[in-house]
This record gives sequence, C-alpha cells and structure tokens, in this order.
Amino acid sequence: MLSFLKRLVGLNKMLYPPYPAEIKFTLSGPTYGNPYFCLVDEEGTNLVYTPYTCKEYLLDYVYMTRNPTQGCTYAANNGKKACLTELRVMVGGFNEFLEPAIDLVNQVEKDLNIENSLIFSIPNNTSSVVFRGSPKWMVAPPMLSLFSLLVRAGRVHKKDTPYKETFSKFLAWDGKGTPPPDIAIWKGAKPAIDAIMEKGYKEIFGEDPAKNWPLCGDIHSRGINMMGTGYYKKAMPHWYNHITVPSSAYMLQA
Repeated sequence: MLSFLKRLVGLNKMLYPPYPAEIKFTLSGPTYGNPYFCLVDEEGTNLVYTPYTCKEYLLDYVYMTRNPTQGCTYAANNGKKACLTELRVMVGGFNEFLEPAIDLVNQVEKDLNIENSLIFSIPNNTSSVVFRGSPKWMVAPPMLSLFSLLVRAGRVHKKDTPYKETFSKFLAWDGKGTPPPDIAIWKGAKPAIDAIMEKGYKEIFGEDPAKNWPLCGDIHSRGINMMGTGYYKKAMPHWYNHITVPSSAYMLQA
C-alpha cells in the first residue's frame, strides 16, 4: 500500500527537502521499471537534455560539457552544460524505490570515502527528484555509470541491508528463477565493480577527470559494463591495472 501511495501522490515530497529551484519538464512513455535520468545544468534550473531511461546518456552530456565542440554517437550537442562541481541528476518515475536506492548509494559512498549523496524533491513535481552528490562520481565514465546502476538497483535492494548482500543477488545469481533486473549489466561489470570496491576509485581512475574523458566518439559505451568486459583495455590501460578480466568476457577493441 505504501508503494502505491508513493506512486499516486508523490509521497517522496514529504520525505525529502525541496530543491532550491523549480525545474519544469515532463516525462513521457513507459519506463518498464527503469527510472528516467537527466543531468541538471550549471545554473541548477534546467535539465540538460530530454530525460531518458537509458542511463548512459549521462556520460554523453558530461563528456560534451567537458568538450563543448564535440558530439557523441548517440546524442547531439545542444550547447547546454551540465554541472561539474557537483553531481546533479534528475531521477523520475521511481518514487517507490527512492529510499532503498539512496541507502544503497550511500553505503557504497561510505566504503569509497565519497561524501553522501542526498535526494531533493522538485517543487510542483510529484514524479521526480534530484540526486545531488560529489563530483567524484564524475571522475570517469564508469564511475558515473556505476552511480546510475546503483540507483536502478533500488528495485532489488532493501533498506539497511548491507550493500554486499545486494551485490551478491546480482553477481552470484546462479541462473535459476527470475533474474534480477539489469543482470546482464551486473555480470559484465563484475570485474570493474570488484576492483573499484576493493582498491578504491582513486587507485583505478586517479583524481584527474581529464585522463578519463578523452576525445572520442564512443563515450556512451564507456560505462561500467563495457569496462568490466575489458573492451577498453587498449584505449584506457590505466583502468585495468587492478582488474583481471575473464577470458570469456574479454573483447578485443577494434
């Protein structure tokens, strides 16, 4: 009943402090259980692009903010700039899973020594919120991709359950019964996730985003899943200093 009420009346507005500006936009189309994602701009008052349920558009528009003259394979450069001094991500159509999602994100942040992300309600909008967090999540495309994957894992995570138990539901799934959502992504991303959680993000990516967002046309594909498969071992060798990619998962880069 509580989940139904959250979807119906936007109960999240009663739980989270208000975002300091009104952001006007609409969500359209079915989500198939996935939330909408979109970056909020530098001024904090507008979305950078049309919200999508594909989480990797976040990578495209951070990339184009960092490289204003560049475009991406799957996204056009509209000239709008995302905020890079803090992570600002609009999450829509996901009210019933917001509490477990932020709990999971915060647990992982604690282990990675990243400041806690917070959720803010959007005035006059009952279907969406803004996640505000550390710019450390944008140090490299796979980190931003991991952030959005953790948010989507709110469908599986139970609040206050240790994050490693939730991870095991994905990473140790034996193929029996109904698979968890995003299972293919988690399976591919496992070597990368294991390395990040064991060594820390600084050991994997360093602290200079410029080394992790090179000029390229395929940033959309440089998320946590493709990192885990080893696809970018040649293009981004420093990502793989502490990752053992299974031979069955490794794909040679063209």
